[in-house]
Amino acid sequence: MRAIYSYLMRNLQLLLSIALLVSATACSDDELPGDESGDGTFYSLSLTASDGGTVSAERTEYRAGEEVIATAMPDNGYYFVEWQENGTAVSSEPAYRFQMPERDVTLQATFAEIPLETISNDYRVAIGANYTLLLDENGRLSAFGLNDHGQLGDGSTEYRTSPVFVMEQTQFTHVFCGGSSSYAIDRDGTLYAWGDNSNGQLGDGTTTERHTPVQILSGTRIVLVAAGSEHTLALDHEGGLWAFGANEHGQLGNGSTTGRNTPVRIAESNRFKEICAGGWFSFAIDTDNRLWAFGWNNHGQLGDGTTQERHNPVQVMPEQRFSRIAAGNYHTLALDYSGRLWGFGMNMGGQLGDADRKDKITPVEIMSGRTFSDVSARGTHSIAVDTDGNLWAFGANQYGQLGDGSNTNRTTPVQVRAETAFEHVYTGWYHTAASDAAGNLWIWGSNRYGQLGDGTTTNHNAPIRLVAGNQTPQESRYPVVY
Repeated sequence: MRAIYSYLMRNLQLLLSIALLVSATACSDDELPGDESGDGTFYSLSLTASDGGTVSAERTEYRAGEEVIATAMPDNGYYFVEWQENGTAVSSEPAYRFQMPERDVTLQATFAEIPLETISNDYRVAIGANYTLLLDENGRLSAFGLNDHGQLGDGSTEYRTSPVFVMEQTQFTHVFCGGSSSYAIDRDGTLYAWGDNSNGQLGDGTTTERHTPVQILSGTRIVLVAAGSEHTLALDHEGGLWAFGANEHGQLGNGSTTGRNTPVRIAESNRFKEICAGGWFSFAIDTDNRLWAFGWNNHGQLGDGTTQERHNPVQVMPEQRFSRIAAGNYHTLALDYSGRLWGFGMNMGGQLGDADRKDKITPVEIMSGRTFSDVSARGTHSIAVDTDGNLWAFGANQYGQLGDGSNTNRTTPVQVRAETAFEHVYTGWYHTAASDAAGNLWIWGSNRYGQLGDGTTTNHNAPIRLVAGNQTPQESRYPVVY
């Protein structure tokens, strides 16, 4: 009997030891979920921000090797610059991803105030599908190139290989081109339109083609216009946004797909400062420098991560603040306030400049590490000027519209006329222009209808000087761009 009792006690002690071990293991798993390696030590994450923004992360403690996402969001009137650790820059991405090291980490997000004035822009040159508009130093308007819809505004439909003056007694400050429709704003903010009107894109309440300028939006002071292939946006002096023309893809942004031949006010709760119209899609930058997109999105040209058509404005890259936006037929370029250049949408011709031909539905950075001051896109090619005045071109080049001396498409940026410091660029569907720091106007690409204004119909795959910066209107046969 004593032997049986001794045997039971020994086994009972063994069972108790096993139970205690299981209990301790269960307690450990409960206290340290997901701890599959290491000693379970937590390291702290501390985030701070300079004036102008806020920061966040999912937790304040992480184990070594765990992924951390630190997010920086700028306030209105500011843009994100970089993340720093101990005064050293570690990332220029607002959403900074890294693996937690075996130490505590302290990060600071730095923000900068957006200047009161946007990056300088020049609306005294405009390029359409196969024609060009120019303003001289006195605000006189001239036009040349294709004129099949009266888009030159000279009362005819004859194409012109040399500039002809339009409404010569009127002083204009801005000119704009769509595919075959033209717009100009005079010194009083009055908007004039002419040319193709088959979809109501002139906004005069008709679909009648106009061979001479007609006034639209009477009584409203207009400061900017953006014209797409068949639709138009206009911005008034109070930041109100107007839209008219074709709307089959929601490119007017008024929640419908019904076209309008008179201007309709959209996004009335917002105030805007920059606008852009692509082929059948649109963008607007509000007074807080946020980017909004609407319209066709079949190639991801809205940059919202989808290919879903949008009939109302949606915000793109909400963590960024933007200064400029440019759009081609199906692709988009955006310039943020730190000078970084982003591209999205169709890329079949290399027009996003990222070395491949795959469409991008979310923005990709172009020429990372370089900052830019101006950008332009039309058709299937893109042009950008960096902050050192270098001009870069990429995309389709069958007519020499890139200006690099060839007719070869480029999937990465190539420099054009390296000896010249450029300031502004202007793109049409098949030809391009740029102004330099000395006041010269250069132009190149297709010249089938005389859209280069040199009196010929000979294409040029390298820049030719159309207007010399040191000439006066009396000395030059061409209008002088000032």
